[in-house]
Amino acid sequence: WAVLHVIKRHSGRVESTVVLEIDVPRSWLRRNRKGLWYCPHDVPPGRIRRGLTFQELAGTSVEDWRWMLETNLSAVFYGCRAAAPHLIAQRRGKVINVASVLGAVGLPGYAIYSAAKGGVIALTRTLGVEWARHGIQVNALAPGWFETDMTHAAFADPRISERLTRDIPMRRVGQAEEIGPLAVYLASAASDFMTGQTIFLDGGHSAA
Repeated sequence: WAVLHVIKRHSGRVESTVVLEIDVPRSWLRRNRKGLWYCPHDVPPGRIRRGLTFQELAGTSVEDWRWMLETNLSAVFYGCRAAAPHLIAQRRGKVINVASVLGAVGLPGYAIYSAAKGGVIALTRTLGVEWARHGIQVNALAPGWFETDMTHAAFADPRISERLTRDIPMRRVGQAEEIGPLAVYLASAASDFMTGQTIFLDGGHSAA
């Protein structure tokens, strides 16, 4: 729903875009005045129980694995599946999934999260191909390190902050407002010939 806020702030409206990042039951989908389906931004925040934490694989539990995949991969599947019949019926639409640079690069301590976000990238690629004949574009945003509530504690520690920004050629983290224009592009007609793609917004991290 954070991405939906960004799109509204930059474009003032949402038409055929479905933006889903968490476990979204079919009952949470709403139809706007034009008859198009979307997920409202007031989805209960309680659906997210905890943030991204550093944990080497040997120290993780099966419950950690299941929770991380349920939150970051299965949730995308649930959302896409719930939106599918509506978007296919109207034969147009935009789906913007949220992946991560960690779905494409390795970082010790984030194995499970990386696996989940790598799955989002693969799901986006395949759905882009599968739904192209229905006039639906499916793409993903893959942010790098951004200043958010979830990363605040990490970047407040100078040692951790230095380690994380060391991998970024631009030597800085992103700001939330830098996501907006790209989200608007993916939600607009300007991206009608783009599907199945993951766009990395990461200061060069994935290219280094």
